[in-house]
Amino acid sequence: MLGRAVPVVQTDEGLWALLGGEVVQSVEVLRKLREKFGETYDAVRQAMAAVARSYAPQELAAAYGLWLAIQAEWLPKADARMAAWNAEFDARHGRSRVRNKPRH
Repeated sequence: MLGRAVPVVQTDEGLWALLGGEVVQSVEVLRKLREKFGETYDAVRQAMAAVARSYAPQELAAAYGLWLAIQAEWLPKADARMAAWNAEFDARHGRSRVRNKPRH
């Protein structure tokens, strides 16, 4: 998919993606997307489909590769900045919080 290998398994319903050796249930994925986008889910889905249709598969693969490279460079720095901002906020307001594991 988009120039990357996606592990799959053949089921009675067709090919299903695997994540960590487990079949990814499309119902779970759909539920999470609907949860995150809320009432804007349908509009977001239509917009993303329109964007995807406007590019050739090779162009989408190249853009995805660029996005992955940018993400790999940017996320660790963003996580460090967010941790610093949270620490400063907590110090100002006498609060403490449970820290999430950084994304990598």
